[in-house]
Amino acid sequence: MPKLLAASRETIQRSRQLLIETKPQTSPHRMHHSHNVVSLIEVCDEWHVIVDEEGKELVTRSFEQESYAWAYAEGQRLRLGVDEVIRL
Repeated sequence: MPKLLAASRETIQRSRQLLIETKPQTSPHRMHHSHNVVSLIEVCDEWHVIVDEEGKELVTRSFEQESYAWAYAEGQRLRLGVDEVIRL
């Protein structure tokens, strides 16, 4: 029994050390881009425009009509100087 407890303690200590040394993961949706990105996605009959502006919080706007979403996305594209709206 003492051998088993010692082995368990050693395993726990090793796992603890690995957790301490592991760098936190970054969500791919919150990754920092070195440039601005405007994306458009359709989910459940609703259109969403995602504006990822360098140095600012991620902005998402939702629209019931595709034409309104495209108009907003194009306006953001022009404002940020982005070459294209990315369709996800």
